[in-house]
Amino acid sequence: MPKQAARPCLIRTTAGKRNVRGTTYDDLIVGGSAAESFDGGAGNDWIHAGVGHDAVAGGAGSDEIWTGRGRDTLRVRDRSRDLVHCGESVSDVGRADRSDQLLGSCRRVKRR
Repeated sequence: MPKQAARPCLIRTTAGKRNVRGTTYDDLIVGGSAAESFDGGAGNDWIHAGVGHDAVAGGAGSDEIWTGRGRDTLRVRDRSRDLVHCGESVSDVGRADRSDQLLGSCRRVKRR
C-alpha cells in the first residue's frame, strides 16, 4: 500500500474499462479478471493486476506491483526502485531496472 499518500486514490477496474491510468498522486489500482492495461502514472503506486493477461507499467515513483495468473507484460524501467511480485504464472515477461526487486516467478523479466 502506498506510504503517506498526500491524496490517495483508489482506482478499480469495472466492466468495459480496459485501460487504467493512475493520477499524479499515490494510487491503489486493482484489476479484475479481464485483460487490462495499467499505468500507475506519477506517485508511489500499488498495482494489483488481477488474473487476466495484463500490461503493467509502474510509471514514475517507487511502485509495488502484483501480477496474477495470466501472462502479464511488465514495463517498470523508470529509474526508480520498484517492488514486483510476479504471480503464479511463470510466463510473465518485461523489462525492469537493475535496482528493482523482483519476487516470485519473474524469471522471464529482464533487467537493464
